Amino acid sequence: MCAVEYLKILSLLSRDEIISYALKLSPERVKRFISLYKLNNNEIELFKEKYNKIPFIMDTIEYYQFGNNKIYQKKI
Repeated sequence: MCAVEYLKILSLLSRDEIISYALKLSPERVKRFISLYKLNNNEIELFKEKYNKIPFIMDTIEYYQFGNNKIYQKKI
């Protein structure tokens, strides 16, 4: 665990900068990003276009962005 006495913010990132940075991440980190960040429809389409051949990213988008809870249910 780290502790700081002084923290200086050098710059604030715009939403577009955050999304463009996230699109350059590894698929595992993209999965975490998608699960924690609420995306708009245009941003969702950007991720779908780039990661359309990676099933676990597509499942993550469906579950966390659209609330499709059938994605992670046990199949009988």
